[in-house]
Amino acid sequence: MKTIQEFKVETDQLPSNDLLKHVEYYRNNRELIFEINEKLDKGHYNAKTKLMSDYGMALASNQNYEEAYPILLKAIDLMIHDPFESEREEKNSESTFYQHLLFRFGATTYYTKRHSESRNAFETLLQLDPTNDRYKNWLKGLRITPLNNISKVLGWIFFTVVVMKIILPDNISDNMATFYYPTLLLFALTYIIIEGLKWNIKNKLKNTSANNTYE
Repeated sequence: MKTIQEFKVETDQLPSNDLLKHVEYYRNNRELIFEINEKLDKGHYNAKTKLMSDYGMALASNQNYEEAYPILLKAIDLMIHDPFESEREEKNSESTFYQHLLFRFGATTYYTKRHSESRNAFETLLQLDPTNDRYKNWLKGLRITPLNNISKVLGWIFFTVVVMKIILPDNISDNMATFYYPTLLLFALTYIIIEGLKWNIKNKLKNTSANNTYE
């Protein structure tokens, strides 16, 4: 069993600009971190919360999103359910560190297609910082998911209609032909508009998303 003092000495010695060293360290000490009894006293609670948070954020920064997900989830749970709440100088949910943690969780759930959890995370972040454009644009990015589904459906319908026209050109009656080209044009325009909306959202997301450096 490693003491929280030993953890502090070791983590303080980790090179700040070497993300892989952080990931390797936390992976090697995963079980020992989980064994820390956060209910023992305030020091053990703070130590475990910080270690779990840094562990999860290091994995997320290294794009190990599936591995990071349960770690970040546990870290957030620790911050929200503080057994020494009466001793806190400020609420964890209002701290800058909590926002960094929740942002990483939101990005991780986005990339692992847990879109509902991601949306909840960014909505919470916007409540904490309503003027933050980065949070707003990540929420916009989450709107791409239903647009993608609509785009795929329209694309397949458009493809099917064109193929039918090519394969069965003589079987289309005059009445059907009257509606064929306007319908085809409508599908095409709708598809182009949706793709344009997706491009615009992706462009904003790209310009404001977090970079993949370890914070």
